[in-house]
Amino acid sequence: MKNMPSPPSCVRRFGADTHAASAVEFALILPIMLLLLLATVDIARAIDIKTKLTILSRTISDFVTQGQTITPANLADIVRASKSVMYPYSDSSITIDIQSIRQQPDLSYKIDWSYPPANAANRATTLTPPDTSVVRTSVTYVYNLEFAGFLLPRLGLDKITLRSTTAMAPRWGAPVEASNF
Repeated sequence: MKNMPSPPSCVRRFGADTHAASAVEFALILPIMLLLLLATVDIARAIDIKTKLTILSRTISDFVTQGQTITPANLADIVRASKSVMYPYSDSSITIDIQSIRQQPDLSYKIDWSYPPANAANRATTLTPPDTSVVRTSVTYVYNLEFAGFLLPRLGLDKITLRSTTAMAPRWGAPVEASNF
C-alpha cells in the first residue's frame, strides 16, 4: 500500500466537498422510505382484513349451529348477511365454504353436507373435530396490495391470500341436518 499512487487532485476535491451531500443522501434514501411507508399501509390493511375474516368465519359458524336443520336458501341468507362484517372491504374477493362434519360408526369423519352445494357430500375429511359433529366454515380472501403492490407484480408479491377456518359444535348436541339439498 505504500507504493500506491495518490488519487488525482480532482478526486480528492470531490471527496472533500460537502455541498449538497444531504440532498444526495436524501435522494438515495427517499425511495426506500416511501416503499416502507406504502408497505406498512398495505400490511396494516391486510391485518385488518384477516381480523374481519376471523370474525366472518365465526359469525357464519355461529348462525349455522343455532338451528337443527338448514336449507340452501337459509345458508345463502346467512352468508349474504354475514358478509357485512367485511365492511368497508369488498366482498367480491371472498370464498366461503361451509361443511357439516360427522363422526361415522367406524370413528372416521365424513362431510354430511357442504355449501356451496357443488362440493361433494360424504367425502372424507382430514379434520378430526373434538366433538362427534361440527360445522366448519372456511373463508378465503385475496387481498390485492393497493399501495406497494404496483412495485412487485413480477415477483408475485402483488397479492396476499388470507384464510380463516372455524369449527363449531351444534348447539343442540345433534348434527345440523340439511334439507332440500
